[in-house]
Amino acid sequence: MKKWFLILVMGLLIAAPQIVSASARLDGLASDIRQVEDIDLIWLYPNKVLQYKNTVDFRLGDTMNQLPNNTNNEWGGVIMDGTGLGTLGFYGNRPNLMPSPWSAIANIPSAWPTVLSSNSMPVGGYNFFSFLGNNLDLFWADSLGGGADLGVHLSYLDSFASFGPSADSQTYGFAVGLGLSGGFFSEFNLHADYSFQNIVGSIGPFGISHDDGIRTFKLGILGQADLEKNLALRSFADFQLESSNYGGLFPNPIGLSDWTLVLGTSLNRSILDGKGLISTGLTLGYNNNHFDDPTVGFFGSFDEVLYQLVWNASAETEVANWLTLRGGVATNLVARFYNSIGFTGLVWGDLSSNRVVGSVGFSVHLQNLSLDAGVRASSLENKIANTEPGGGIFFAPANALVVYTADLKCKF
Repeated sequence: MKKWFLILVMGLLIAAPQIVSASARLDGLASDIRQVEDIDLIWLYPNKVLQYKNTVDFRLGDTMNQLPNNTNNEWGGVIMDGTGLGTLGFYGNRPNLMPSPWSAIANIPSAWPTVLSSNSMPVGGYNFFSFLGNNLDLFWADSLGGGADLGVHLSYLDSFASFGPSADSQTYGFAVGLGLSGGFFSEFNLHADYSFQNIVGSIGPFGISHDDGIRTFKLGILGQADLEKNLALRSFADFQLESSNYGGLFPNPIGLSDWTLVLGTSLNRSILDGKGLISTGLTLGYNNNHFDDPTVGFFGSFDEVLYQLVWNASAETEVANWLTLRGGVATNLVARFYNSIGFTGLVWGDLSSNRVVGSVGFSVHLQNLSLDAGVRASSLENKIANTEPGGGIFFAPANALVVYTADLKCKF
């Protein structure tokens, strides 16, 4: 039965054209990356690769391509131990922009996304980041003893910037993660990141030119306190500062700067001897952006502020030794923005394009192989409302469940 179920799941993947996000499990839970323990935390805290060593991690597609994926845009990597050099990780073609499960409940009023619309803000920050994948991500991590561990992440991206094929761009990233334990927190993590992006290109009629660089700094903390044997409180904060100077690309002295802040907490209850999870959380995201255009080459100088407060809840449980089901819901408690573009004056608005996002998903486990998948909630609702005797859940074209994201992992 397990063999045939996996074949049916793979058939769904082939027939489901949707945008792929970062982690299929997070998508199914409708959870922020910091609220629950998940492999995608390695992109914020490189020391976390120690918890996922000896794993092959393969993502079917990337964030800017649809399933079925007819081009070579899959991405993934391997995390291995036992090399005598600590734990090493190698990833290729990782998407620079990885939408979070909450991207559907925030409308983007300008060129900047909200800080909660992505699982991890892209290298190069908000401004003219590449839509292509990173050429290479390298990890190293090891235990320092005494309950401490250290991780390092190096990334390199060589691609066209979002200007299009007329602009070439390189991005270099460096991150350090430190994990500690003891005291009030059973787990406490810190990370610090720096990235530099440069752009060379021909922008419109301005000829070949070079910008003065995009510099991004990131700092973050994530702590977990065990309140009871199976009850944990997680708290987190992330700060990002970016400075961009495009004076060399355009005839006008143009620059952008922004800073973002994320504050949040979640309460997680482990159930069924660790085979299930119930989680709820509250997260605040704040963006402060400034566009410097003193000669009014475009819109003139202006400021923009975006803030978003999200409540969410999720659950997952193992229903058989080879199958885990999950679901979640997230909603904006408040979401606002304002900007001060000169020709419009001060403008306020509601960020919410959708008030609520609902997610469902599942995992199939076959020995050391697992397939995580996210199911479009509307397709499940449609199936429940239009039950067809003998139609099955996978084969009735009008009412079949739609899988829109999937991850394939293997432990060794």
